[in-house]
Amino acid sequence: MPIKNGSCPTMQAYSPRLAPKAAAAPKSGGCLQSRPVRSAPAPAVTSPAPERMPVSVVTLPNVLVVRELDGALLCQIDGHERWIPRDKLCDGTTIRQKGDTGTLVVPRQFAVEWGLTPYDG
Repeated sequence: MPIKNGSCPTMQAYSPRLAPKAAAAPKSGGCLQSRPVRSAPAPAVTSPAPERMPVSVVTLPNVLVVRELDGALLCQIDGHERWIPRDKLCDGTTIRQKGDTGTLVVPRQFAVEWGLTPYDG
């Protein structure tokens, strides 16, 4: 025999819409006694963020993009091909996709580590 909506006592116990109203909480003693509301803890005092040092950059002219992927460009720089991650491109870079020829601007530390320019201190 199918059970009609709301006729199952188990469902009534778990359904807030169908459950009978709860009995009033005891006024003193018992586990349903009201407790004082606690306020949120005070926010921790934070020191201001340290100022970021300006990043020294290297500007490389006449760079050709030979190939591109979502995360990097294969660039021809002074006759050498190097993969340059897109997240290393700095303001002033004019190359974005395969076939572009223009200026590549990258952080100096990255350029030195990847052999794009000699270390000059």
